[in-house]
Amino acid sequence: MKHLIFGLIVLGMTNLVIAQNEIAMVSNTLDRGPSKMNYAKKTAFEKTFENKKLPVVVEKMHSMVAAFDIKSLDIYTPHETANYNVKFDEGNYMIEANYNDSGTLISSKEEFKNIPLPFSVSQNIAKNHPGWVINATTCKIIYENSEITKLTYKVTLKKGDEEKTIQINS
Repeated sequence: MKHLIFGLIVLGMTNLVIAQNEIAMVSNTLDRGPSKMNYAKKTAFEKTFENKKLPVVVEKMHSMVAAFDIKSLDIYTPHETANYNVKFDEGNYMIEANYNDSGTLISSKEEFKNIPLPFSVSQNIAKNHPGWVINATTCKIIYENSEITKLTYKVTLKKGDEEKTIQINS
């Protein structure tokens, strides 16, 4: 009986010590950012997107990601090397950001559904697909090593009962 109880205690303790990456979730509105933000200066992440002419909502979310202070989280462990995956979620907009143990943004995967397209993209669609109406949009961005490695717009067009999807790499 002692061995059974001891075995259960050891089994229960193993669940507490296994952890590779810490995970955090930030869910708030874009108008009032979370309290764990530091908006003091523009980061390399924000500077990367300066000339991309993205919608305001995307810029606001980028500011939140750049200003996020990983060190203020309860799960932050200053004496251990770890990566922290933080998910920023606001309705149809989502950014999964990966920070290192010093709080530097390493990479992000972003998806924004039904956002306004940049003028140049809309103009290109109107020119190449006359008579078609934009029905839905999705913007996907991958950021790694201080640069945008992928910026793609997936656009669903509609003309009467017909529907087609096009992809634009920017």
